[in-house]
Parts: sequence; structure tokens; C-alpha cells
Amino acid sequence: MRLPFFIAWRYLFAHKKLGAINIVTRVSVLAIAVVSMTMICVLSIYNGYQQMILDKVVGLDPQLLITKGDEAPLDQGVVTQEISSIKGIESIAPLVWGEGLVSRTEGESFSAAHLYGVDSAYLRISNMERYLYSGDIAIHPGQYNLGASIAINLNAIAHDTDPLIITLPKRKGYINPIMPMTSLRRSQGVPVSVLFTDNVVYDNSIFIPLSELRSLLMLDENQAHGLALKLDEGADEGAIQKAIATKLGEEYLVRNRAEQQPHLMRLVAIEKWITSLIFAFILLLAAYNVMASISMLLISKQEDIAILHALGETPREIRRTFQLEGLMVTLIGAVGGIAVGIVLCLLQMHFGWLTIDLALESQPYPVAIRLTDLLVVLVLVFAVGYLAAVYPVRKLIAHRNASL
Repeated sequence: MRLPFFIAWRYLFAHKKLGAINIVTRVSVLAIAVVSMTMICVLSIYNGYQQMILDKVVGLDPQLLITKGDEAPLDQGVVTQEISSIKGIESIAPLVWGEGLVSRTEGESFSAAHLYGVDSAYLRISNMERYLYSGDIAIHPGQYNLGASIAINLNAIAHDTDPLIITLPKRKGYINPIMPMTSLRRSQGVPVSVLFTDNVVYDNSIFIPLSELRSLLMLDENQAHGLALKLDEGADEGAIQKAIATKLGEEYLVRNRAEQQPHLMRLVAIEKWITSLIFAFILLLAAYNVMASISMLLISKQEDIAILHALGETPREIRRTFQLEGLMVTLIGAVGGIAVGIVLCLLQMHFGWLTIDLALESQPYPVAIRLTDLLVVLVLVFAVGYLAAVYPVRKLIAHRNASL
């Protein structure tokens, strides 16, 4: 192995009689480097976009959310007691949710709405005040906090004296078919605040007192659809999430903020990896330069191959010599391109030279470098380089041996 590597190294850096081989080799290194650099930059930008979008749309999502796998209500007291021994949890708040119809007056100006029943603990966990558009957040009986879209649909404002009526279907119990209204449950209150979260779900939601929504949904006093968790500052979110999931078992789901937005995260991931496939195709085109370089080198080194064969080198060792040169060309380009891509990303993160216009303001392109992306690019380039080096060497050496 040492001799083939030494010869390949000499072939790569020694001046060749045929100057075109030097040019093609340099072009090969440059092509691989440019594609590798571009892949690192593009994937890092996608990572930054993913984080930026997540920061914008998580809205009032808690740091961790515990729910049942079948979406049935859970026993708040039992779950709280189960996880009480896990360190790093600062506070826990129960959540109840449902769908209903909200209207200003009978038969006039109504809108479908997501309903969230919350208490004072949830206000601390969610930091709801940062999304306050108007009014004052309150969760006292008969007081509703409206999402911006609901407020617009109902033409409602904070501290409006005209009450809002929430209507839900009755979940259980006797329904008199002669009196259809017995199939509905109602509650009313006045809007005390308007929230703008830039999240479609929360902007179409109404936050009402926990006890009031429990009563509308006919839930027991200790039942909740989910538990919102806030962790201690600096706590290991992943470790705590895993510990809670282990403690509660497969019956429960423990999701972080990204997992609470699965459709959005899946969409960004699909866009990212489709772009990667496009660059992989471009990488295949760049690999043709490596194949051309190796083929030209093989043709020009026929005398050397004959000498090596006469000195006792096996066909396998001769093939390995030229394959190693192809791999070195690929790796030099890949490592150089990845290094330049990392430097460019770090410069963008520090100086923010490239900006993007968002509404009335501009901000630097978001960038986030991930080790997994670096490894994926390196493995992909190495695999393509390996194929580009192995195929022409095998074909040309086999053809030469057959002609002897």
C-alpha cells in the first residue's frame, strides 16, 4: 500500500510531460471544491431558515409538551407525580383545548376558533405578554384573550363591552331530539386582549380560563389534554425529554418545539434534501473531470505501467496506484471546498454581509453550520470520487491487459 500511495502522490504533484493533464487535474480539484463549498453554504442557509421559521411560528408552544398518544385527556395529577423526581423542570401547566364557534351576538358575525383553556402557570411558561397587541392579558371567569385573526373576523377589540358567545357540541349526556339546542353548550365573556403571534393556529385561537373550558368540554377537574413544561435555564432539554418519555412509557408523547410543528419542519427538510440531490447531480458532472484526468494519466503512463509490471507489481497494485490519485484529487477538492464553505458561513454569521428583505426591513441571511451536514457532504463527495476513480482505471487496465 505504501508504494502505490507514494507513486500516486508523485503523479499528482510532479510536473507531467503532457500539460493538458495538469490543467484537467486542477480543473477537477476546483470543480469538486466549488460544488462542496456551495453545498455547505446552501445547507447551512437552510438550517438557518429552519431555525428562523421555527422561532417565528412556535408562538406559544411550550418548551416541552406531554400528551397521550391517542390524544385522549390525561390525568394531570398522576403525570405530574410521575415526573416530579426528574430534575430540571421549572414549572408545569395543564392545557385543555377544543374547537368551537364564537359569535358576537345571536346569528351575527361568527367565526370558527381553536379554544385553549389555560391558567396563570401557563402565562408564565408561554410568556404570552410578548405577543400582546392590545389590552391586558387576563384569565378570570368571563374574560377572553383573542388571537388577531379572530378579533378581525369578529370586528372585536380589547375591553369591548359587547360579549362573545362560545358554542360547542355537547360531548356526553342526554340530548332531547325535540330540542336541538340541548346538544350545545355555551359560555360567554368579554374580550380583554388581542394577541398577534404570527402563527396561523394561535392567531385563530381564543384563550379562556382553564376551568371554564373544562366545564364546556365536560371534563373532570383533574383532566387535561396536555401538560406544558418550562425547564430550568441551562437544562439539557434532550436529556430531560428522554427521561420523561422513559418514565411515562409509550402511552405518552413528549415533544419539543420542533416536534410540535411536524408539518412545517418536514417541509423545510424536504426542500433542503431535494436541493442536496440537485447538487449531488452537479457533483456527478464534476466527477467526469476526475475520470478524464485519470484516463489521460493512464494513457500517458503506459511505459511506467509496463516498467512497474516488469518490476513485479501486480495488476491490482497498479490499479490501486491510479485509483489513489483519483481519490486524492477528490479529497483535496472536497476538504478545500468544505473549509472555504465553513469560512464563508462563519463570515456571514459574524458580519451579515448578505441580507434578505422581509416586509419593511432587511436582515442577514440566517446561517447555521451542523456537523451532520459536513459529514454528509464529505461522504457523498468521497463516494462519487471513489466511483469516478475506480471505473475508468478498471476499464482501461483491463483493456490494456486484454490487448497484450
